Amino acid sequence: PDMSFPDFLKVYEQYKKFRKRLFEYMKEVVRRGTQNQHLDSTILGRRVYFFEKVFGEDSPEASAMQNMPFQSGLADVVELANFRIIDRVVKPMQKDLKPGEVLQQLAQIHDELLFEVPERLTEKFSTRMKPIAEEPPGATYKSWSLPVDLKQSRRWKPIKWKCGSCPPALKNKVELELAKRNVVEGKGVTARVI
Repeated sequence: PDMSFPDFLKVYEQYKKFRKRLFEYMKEVVRRGTQNQHLDSTILGRRVYFFEKVFGEDSPEASAMQNMPFQSGLADVVELANFRIIDRVVKPMQKDLKPGEVLQQLAQIHDELLFEVPERLTEKFSTRMKPIAEEPPGATYKSWSLPVDLKQSRRWKPIKWKCGSCPPALKNKVELELAKRNVVEGKGVTARVI
């Protein structure tokens, strides 16, 4: 249903009251980021610097600061999963390759990991990779549930590229490269099938 802007503002104010702790946290993030000119992620300690002056709670600079803990946290979770998959799946499965076959990571794009996998090893790779990708990023976060959506296809096009925030040049380069290949893709993991 359509909503007028004044009605939206009323609902938004109610939401802010309902999620008071979240909005207090966001204010604290902006205060800390402005004061220190940087923020650290909560998982790996990634540091992002902010040199622009913040012009109010709703400014683009404040929004970037508020978004940083979530974006950086997601990047940390995917990076840790990536390391685990390489160490515990890709490297050990190298012994299963026949001459001319390749099992390797092709790319990481936001929350997706792209892998090249021989077709005969796709099921083995997927079965080993999925539970490892779904592991929490450490003991502190052991209660987290991180489901991975795994899909398979012989071609890139059926999977449909979804990256609204990627620059067109990157999107086109990745699409062109992967369109030449047979691909297995999942939310979190993509693999090429040869």
